[in-house]
Amino acid sequence: GPRAAASRTGAAAAPRTGAAPRDDAAPRSRDPEPEPGAVPLTRIAGLIADARRPVLYAGGGVVNADATAELRALAERARIPVVTTLMAKGALPESHPLWAGTPGMHGHKHANLTLNEADLVIAAGARFDDRVTGRLDAFAPGAAIVHLDADPREISKIRRADVAIVGSLRATLAAIAGAVAAPAGADAAPAGAIAAPTGADAADRGSAVADAGAAAADAGANAWLTQVDVWKRRHPLHYEQAPRELAPKPQRVLELLSDTLHARHEDVIWTTGVGQHQMWAMQYLACERTRSFCTSGGHGTMGFGTPAAVGAKAARPGAAVVCVDGDGSFQMTAQELATAVVAELPVLIVILNNQVLGMVDQWQQQFYESRRSHVDLSRPTDCAAVARGFGAAAWTVRSEAELLPALDAALACGRAAVLDVHVALGEILYPMIEPGSAAVEMVEHPALVAARSAGDAAASARDAGEDAVR
Repeated sequence: GPRAAASRTGAAAAPRTGAAPRDDAAPRSRDPEPEPGAVPLTRIAGLIADARRPVLYAGGGVVNADATAELRALAERARIPVVTTLMAKGALPESHPLWAGTPGMHGHKHANLTLNEADLVIAAGARFDDRVTGRLDAFAPGAAIVHLDADPREISKIRRADVAIVGSLRATLAAIAGAVAAPAGADAAPAGAIAAPTGADAADRGSAVADAGAAAADAGANAWLTQVDVWKRRHPLHYEQAPRELAPKPQRVLELLSDTLHARHEDVIWTTGVGQHQMWAMQYLACERTRSFCTSGGHGTMGFGTPAAVGAKAARPGAAVVCVDGDGSFQMTAQELATAVVAELPVLIVILNNQVLGMVDQWQQQFYESRRSHVDLSRPTDCAAVARGFGAAAWTVRSEAELLPALDAALACGRAAVLDVHVALGEILYPMIEPGSAAVEMVEHPALVAARSAGDAAASARDAGEDAVR
């Protein structure tokens, strides 16, 4: 059941050392989980009240615990921005104004800035893995850490927690939300970008001191949310589009796919293989619902996407199920199309075919002096013909102009279908945290960096001119 662990009283800044040995072979408890205790809840509520730059760091444990409603309730009540990991994609609707992106190696730079500049990190069902933290000694150096998880072995494993609660995330998040005093204007946070202070709650607090405290907290929340919004605008995703008559960029394929599917279906489930295409899918596919993005995290299992799509369609037949795959991942489990055909499960497989094991190839180019080894898939494998051999419908797409007609046909065919989309070759996955770097040192697309530098220079020149006139 839930247990509270108060590790330290100061801000957490160092990884755990001298950890007690754990019995990893011990079976996990199946005992009923009681409610979280009052003492850690009071401490957490106090940390939230005192924080100027809090962030909720939500991992896959929130999804596994069916605690997404409680996550949203806490975020909205306390007006805290939320970053969601790869495994928590969709835990908060991505159109929600408090969603601050996906942190990590190929996530959003504004999410990494939000997480690393925070003075309070509330980790819910997240494990502080190196894909998110980057160089650990540089991760959120000024933040106090609250760690909430169902697995006691995760607590302080990577980053030492100031306060921890082990147990049901649904119960814990709900209890924290109940213990937190909402800042003035909190009800307005979900409706717009940044809510102005209303002071509506202050009248009930009974004293000028409480009024002043509420106003200060509200001003702090507004300043932090405004800063997060500035980072969002300054650090968007970026790619250079190709002409419509040429092979499309993989990012463009995903934008069109996301727009088309969400325009036609209320319930969409995305699955992916593992590699560059997986990270582009994370970046460019919109998710407004929990359990709408199924992928293999951790070690990452290539070939996961097609069988996951088959299973998702069997489990939720009313949903539109689309697998975004790479040509490498597809060839590992393409035979599962036979299952989809026999079981009459109309899944759609969209292959971003760049004729290479893209993630490994990118690393070999960037960090191994372009010594390319065992990544070339340019041999003439006809993925559409393979799909037809299993009884699926299939189309080969070689330009953006061909994409939407083929997608329309695939969605209308009523059976398992494959789009083998030959995308532009050599596309590099940005942004990226390079090995050994801090998360805030994330490398962005060179064209975006150049455009931002030019814009900054122009703004500086304009300001200098205005100063001279004055």
